[in-house]
Amino acid sequence: MLRSVSASRTLRTSLGRSETLLTRRFGTSPKEKAMEERLKKAFESVTVCDVTDVSGGCGSFFKVKIVSPKFEGMSLVQRNRLVYSALQEEIGEMHGLNVECKTKE
Repeated sequence: MLRSVSASRTLRTSLGRSETLLTRRFGTSPKEKAMEERLKKAFESVTVCDVTDVSGGCGSFFKVKIVSPKFEGMSLVQRNRLVYSALQEEIGEMHGLNVECKTKE
């Protein structure tokens, strides 16, 4: 079953103006599912793995939230590098990627 969810976030531009970004999702896209599966394979004991297309459905910008004990003791840069290396194939087709890596929720 597909469901429609709308969410908005306020972004601050470089000129100091606030703009609202509208994100609309219609279920989970095949690209989101594929990225989630790839991350789950790379990080064996994942407790949270959420991939969201925040480009309005065109697949050019994604937000990734991943929680894994594998990140324990790593710097933010090291954590992001692990995620980028796991998604190396998909990154070439994207415009942007927002990554949030945590050891606990």
